[in-house]
Amino acid sequence: MLNTFFLRKFKFLFFTASFFLVAFAQAESWEELDEVNDVLTRTSTSETHSGKLEGMFLDKLEELGKKDVNVHFIFSDEPVYGITYFNYYDSIKKALVLDFYDSNIGSSILDSIIEYPIVRCEYEEVKIDFNKGISGLKPDIRDMVRISLFTDYNFPYTLGLDEFEVLTLNFAWSKEIEKQLQGPSYSSVWMFLIGTVLIGGLAAGTFFLL
Repeated sequence: MLNTFFLRKFKFLFFTASFFLVAFAQAESWEELDEVNDVLTRTSTSETHSGKLEGMFLDKLEELGKKDVNVHFIFSDEPVYGITYFNYYDSIKKALVLDFYDSNIGSSILDSIIEYPIVRCEYEEVKIDFNKGISGLKPDIRDMVRISLFTDYNFPYTLGLDEFEVLTLNFAWSKEIEKQLQGPSYSSVWMFLIGTVLIGGLAAGTFFLL
């Protein structure tokens, strides 16, 4: 009888202690979850972190009438996801345009990139709205650095990270590449038209003589 009493008492104390341990652990997990939710809330409402364009420099390797050109873009304070960019050739302003999103121009003096076929370089800070034209969304204003490399040629190039994790524009150039991009000259076109007229006239004269 006495053993049964102590056994029941032991079971009661064991379950009571287990209940409090589980409740304490659950409370700890709720606190951790609240901290995570708070971090997510602060992150979603905080301003977007912007990288700083601190430098641009050029190097090239020339050999046998052909040159290999690298244009490097140095950023500091990059966002954890890296620099997002968009590049295209603007045929109206005749320039290769590089748009770097979530970026500003730093305090360093930037070199001007001039290396034929690039004849002029401009850079500027622009603000854009990522949600422009989308109904129901609030404006999402971002900083952007736009670099314009002026050239008459829409030449082939690559843009990406080099072996040192530096964003680099690379292209090759030679007289042969320039001729390929120029297309037929005006003199060639006129020679073709004159030749066509002469051949047509000779053919017509031969037809009437026969």
